[in-house]
Amino acid sequence: MRKCSRFTRGGIDLILRASGHGEGTDPGIGGTGMTREAAGVLAGIVLGALHGFLSTRGQPDASAVAAAVLGRASQGIINGILAAYATRPGAPVWRTALWGALIGAGLGCLSGTPHRAWLETIPLGAVVGLGCGAATALAGRRRSA
Repeated sequence: MRKCSRFTRGGIDLILRASGHGEGTDPGIGGTGMTREAAGVLAGIVLGALHGFLSTRGQPDASAVAAAVLGRASQGIINGILAAYATRPGAPVWRTALWGALIGAGLGCLSGTPHRAWLETIPLGAVVGLGCGAATALAGRRRSA
């Protein structure tokens, strides 16, 4: 195993402990593990913010970039929550990811309606949904194991 710096090892331990996979944690007792909803929301925030940055590439105005990033991150949060509640726990990863992608495409269609930018928002919304669905399924699978 490769040696890590103290900072890196501490960060990895913190992430593992938050997800319920670190030493001394039991995801079934006390709720220390990451729930399906929390995993979907976290993936939605990250992927939605990335979607916002991609959709505003080349714009020099900081307020337009901030509005797009916050708007797409909130869309990712909604997508993560809906993906977690649309599928049952223990469903296969591909099914949960597919439902997440369909939900993301629907939300992308809604967000592209004001500016008629469906060619950009639907595929990227589906990718955000795919990531939210996969994160939701994997968190539920690890939590129940």
